[in-house]
Amino acid sequence: MTASAMVWLVALVRSMPRLPVLLDAERLVLRIGSLRRFDILLKDIAAVRTSWESRAEKAKTVSNLALIAYPNVMIDLRQPVVSGRRTITTVAHRMDDLPGFLTALNDGMHR
Repeated sequence: MTASAMVWLVALVRSMPRLPVLLDAERLVLRIGSLRRFDILLKDIAAVRTSWESRAEKAKTVSNLALIAYPNVMIDLRQPVVSGRRTITTVAHRMDDLPGFLTALNDGMHR
């Protein structure tokens, strides 16, 4: 690994606590530190899943933000979103506190 790659990796890891997943009255912001960000309006969430068929997280229509960990939540979108060359219908992520995330998201979606 080159020195510049090592600096980039350290910067990415250090950005993760500063740039967490956010939920407000209108939107959910899913992030992997400074690497990737996916904004979803709460009204655009069709379903939230904590279980799915084997390898569903590998589909081309899924944006997997879990990096090296296995995702523990998948968020299905009402309408596909174009991201680069891909059309995304689902966003997968790994939440540290899945029950807390699900409670907060449920509360936010039913306000």
